[in-house]
Amino acid sequence: METTTTTRRSLLKAAPIAATLAVVPTSAIGAATDRSQWEKALAAYNEVKAEDAAFSARYRIAWKQCDAELERLPHITSGHYSTAHWDQVEYCRREVKALDEGRVRYDPLPDLIEKEQNMRALVAGDDQRKAAIQAIRDRYDMDALDDRSDELGDRICERERELMHTPAPDLAALRWKLDFITQEAKEDDGCLPAYTSDFVRQMLADIAALMPVGA
Repeated sequence: METTTTTRRSLLKAAPIAATLAVVPTSAIGAATDRSQWEKALAAYNEVKAEDAAFSARYRIAWKQCDAELERLPHITSGHYSTAHWDQVEYCRREVKALDEGRVRYDPLPDLIEKEQNMRALVAGDDQRKAAIQAIRDRYDMDALDDRSDELGDRICERERELMHTPAPDLAALRWKLDFITQEAKEDDGCLPAYTSDFVRQMLADIAALMPVGA
């Protein structure tokens, strides 16, 4: 789930926050009136986060068990080719396809006959291995679990956007937004992540509205 979470948040990133500091059209951005709108958006966010946390606990167990089985699944080797190397598999598939379609012809020499046999054996072995992989995944219902993880990730992104686009009614709400956009800095070698200007525009308007101009 860690990777999935990073992917979700990366969808929100694009341009450095600094690019939006020059112009903040506060007149065109929603202004806070009371806390009810913020509380509603925050409750919706916390609800889906709790749902995701409960799901993630189950997902990690299934994924670790499934991954352990997949790691034990041996690779197929045929001559100089092995399914451990994706480029070799792709090469053999291209060559076998070209041979079957008549676009390539090997001379009936011992080494070329052996090469073709090895390539065909590897392609067949790779097909069998992929079927075995899918059978293992099916036992853990991983396809459905992955779909559910993606669905929850999308919902979290939607709720995050709603919160960031909701005017902060007070400094506590503004602090939540600031903590949110800097939380990855604590997890990623202290580097501040970059977000699209649209994602942080309301937060910058909140800063202008709620914090006094420096002395």
